[in-house]
Amino acid sequence: MNRKLILLSVVAITLMGFGVSHGDLIMVDDLAVFKGDGFENDTVGTSPSSTGVGAWVDGADAYVKNELFPGAAEGFNYAALSASGGTALLNATFSGASPGAVIISKWSLYISDADTATRASAGHPYQAGYTTEVNKDWYPKAKNAWGMLFPESVNSQYIDVTGIGSDEVAVYYLGELSADGWGNVTVGGQNMYIKVGMWHSVEMNYTEDTPTFTISIDGVVSDPLLAAPLGGTYWTNTGPTVALIHSTKADGGTFMTYIDAPVPEPATFTLLVIGMFCLCMLKRKHK
Repeated sequence: MNRKLILLSVVAITLMGFGVSHGDLIMVDDLAVFKGDGFENDTVGTSPSSTGVGAWVDGADAYVKNELFPGAAEGFNYAALSASGGTALLNATFSGASPGAVIISKWSLYISDADTATRASAGHPYQAGYTTEVNKDWYPKAKNAWGMLFPESVNSQYIDVTGIGSDEVAVYYLGELSADGWGNVTVGGQNMYIKVGMWHSVEMNYTEDTPTFTISIDGVVSDPLLAAPLGGTYWTNTGPTVALIHSTKADGGTFMTYIDAPVPEPATFTLLVIGMFCLCMLKRKHK
């Protein structure tokens, strides 16, 4: 019996090591091209820099925090994008992707709540996209772009915010830089709204140089979304994708958005319980 418990404990603890999140992750055709460490090895108050593969490039006004509010999604540290009358940028850079390559990124995202005036001034509380050039925001170099809007934002006129809650933001995509290029991110044809003031698990899936992409938030996968036209009227985005860009924009006032490593899969916590149970049983056997 003891041998079985020992074996089960070893297996559970070993699997936990594989299941624990190891930071922001970008995969190209199942090969890790960017591995952050969840900012755990960065100095608090400085720009993110520590990675295992790829590199963080601070476009502007991104720094590492470890404060209790909002607290980290994973570990202790997390990154803040602080926009004040402009745009804050943070790029996760990697080697270029070839046409047809599948790019999958995972991270955690926290959208701050704010008063009405700040909501109205936050032109883009959050925006992300795969881009062909570092530190160019999402325009005009992005292959795709999506983000979130408060209903009070002037830009919300381009999307549908019917039925949105006071504690929610609308998720949108930008297929073309024109009024009719904006669109609501939908799930089964229904607008996707998410709550502010809490961490969300995000995944972005795009096949290089194809016309659509998808995102998922907290495991809910969107309908296919229009990517930016390659070399379209408003875009100069031909060439390999080299970065995932995170940004937040405030036309007035200051607005904060936070990113962190993806949280561990639920299976990790199950394995933790199994491992602890087996260790407790072993201790009881030896008493």
